[in-house]
Parts: sequence; structure tokens; C-alpha cells
Amino acid sequence: MKRRGNEELRNQAKDKVMSNISELQKIGKAIKGIFKGKARRVVEESLNALKVEVFHANSMNEEDRSAELKRLLTIAGQQRQAAVAKGANSFGHPEWAAAAACESWLFSLIMDTPEELDIVEMYVAAFIGADSLR
Repeated sequence: MKRRGNEELRNQAKDKVMSNISELQKIGKAIKGIFKGKARRVVEESLNALKVEVFHANSMNEEDRSAELKRLLTIAGQQRQAAVAKGANSFGHPEWAAAAACESWLFSLIMDTPEELDIVEMYVAAFIGADSLR
């Protein structure tokens, strides 16, 4: 019974990571084009700021790292909720897209599924104009 429960949790986590990839794909499509420069800048700035925090968290022991990533995830979630409260209603809204991209990256880091994390970090690197995050 316990084995089945763990398998279900792994499947739910995998579904969530895949939805994070899908969300990043939608954000990428929504912030393309000549009229979406502000959205691209806000996403880039937010992810660059988060990158510093993530690198700092990665230098911590595993317990502290996990707590710090969860703290950052909570902040990103609050930022997304604030954007919605201000009227954000699409993947192309600058504040919403930035918070959602940060949330997706952080959730993938917390779940630590290497294949999916590689894909998520490929999108994050593209959003910030980097070749790689490593």
C-alpha cells in the first residue's frame, strides 16, 4: 500500500513538473513579438534576480536549501496573486508571467527531477539570454 502511495505522489509530481514546462512554453509564446518588450524585460529581470537567490540556496546544506527554495516559491506565488489582483489575465501580462516563470523554476528545483529540470532551466536560460544556468 505504501509503495502505491509513493508511486502516486511521484506521478503527481511528474505531472506538476510537466505542467511547469507547459506553462513556460505558453509564457514564451505570449511574450514574443514587438509589442511584448516590457513583458520580456520584466520576466528577464525577475528570473535574473531569482538566479542569484537560487545560486545562494544551492550553496546551503540540503535542509536549509529546501527551506529557502520553499520560501522563495511562496514569495513567487504571492507575486502571481498580486498580479491577478491588479487585473492580470493572460500569460502575456508582465508581472504575472514573471511570477509564473519564477514559480515554475522553483517548483522544478524543489521536485529535483533531472530530465524535467533540464528542460525548465533551458527555458529559464532562454528568457534571461544565457547559454546555460550551470
